[in-house]
Amino acid sequence: LAGVPLEAAHRGSVVVSAGSTLRPTDRLAVRLRHSPRAPRPLRGRERLQVFVGTAEVTARLRLRGGPSLAPGAEGDIELGLARVVVAAPGDRVVLRAPGPGTLAGGSVLPEIEVPRAPAPPLVSPRAQPPHEVLEALARAVEGAGLSGADEATLVAVCADPEARAVALDVLRADGRASSSEGLWFHESALRRAEARAVASWDAPERTLGDLRRAWGVNRAVAVALAGLLDRRGITMRAGSLRRLRRGASGA
Repeated sequence: LAGVPLEAAHRGSVVVSAGSTLRPTDRLAVRLRHSPRAPRPLRGRERLQVFVGTAEVTARLRLRGGPSLAPGAEGDIELGLARVVVAAPGDRVVLRAPGPGTLAGGSVLPEIEVPRAPAPPLVSPRAQPPHEVLEALARAVEGAGLSGADEATLVAVCADPEARAVALDVLRADGRASSSEGLWFHESALRRAEARAVASWDAPERTLGDLRRAWGVNRAVAVALAGLLDRRGITMRAGSLRRLRRGASGA
């Protein structure tokens, strides 16, 4: 985009035409299908990670029509987002939890603005973490390298769960860190993971064990890193194997 500096285009940014009716919103209405393989029902007011377009944001769930949504069931929900996104009716939405992974998928409904009984916001729109907390968490995540920073590491830096959640959301929104399987990775570590994976790609398909050896990490960390590369469009999972997507360096 001519005249737009790279640092101004954060992950989740959307380009729209002049006169578009799309507007940033911190609330989405979604027609959802809960995965039949999910280990548990979805419950109202729980916090989940939401993926819509290229945006990834923490949200609080509000169910319509009952206190829970069983695996395999469909229903309409409302999502109170920790920060604004731009989404059009019909856009695909994925919900994930740290433990079970992907829980549900669906599409945005036309009624983006929820008319009444809104879910309580996850955080105040004006809430900003203290600068020292933000930078301390950033240093902890960066220092963890390819191993990722786990919950214990982050709690040791900031014991306040609300301040910690807000700061991590800011790091994610600014493109400085990403999370997967309960681990947080600095952007510099993810670039190293991508470079090592691509450099080691000497066959059409690679196993998780191949990537684990290239990264020098344990299996749990390899699962988290591989999931992030999948989400970034670098790799594509095919059963127990992965392939480089067309256009990725080395493909």
